[in-house]
Amino acid sequence: MKVILTEKITKLGNIGDTVEVKTGYARNYLLPNGKAMRFTRENVALFEAKKAELQARQDAAKETAENSKTSLPTSLCSTLPRLKLKTGKNSASTLKLA
Repeated sequence: MKVILTEKITKLGNIGDTVEVKTGYARNYLLPNGKAMRFTRENVALFEAKKAELQARQDAAKETAENSKTSLPTSLCSTLPRLKLKTGKNSASTLKLA
């Protein structure tokens, strides 16, 4: 089945690419999730009209992902539990979460 991609899909193509995929993959995954549309004259014209909007949405999602990626390590470190280890007489030790 021939489809027009409305999102970048790894190992398949970028926005606006026309690709040939198996019918089941198109019907069960790409079309219901809005990642592609069937290749018809009407859809080609519709896609050209919406191309700028789709590209802007993809760029915004990419920017959001990059921003959250840089802030993740600092937020992750603040949520980690700290362990306190106390050693007692005769080398007995206990672990407690702080």
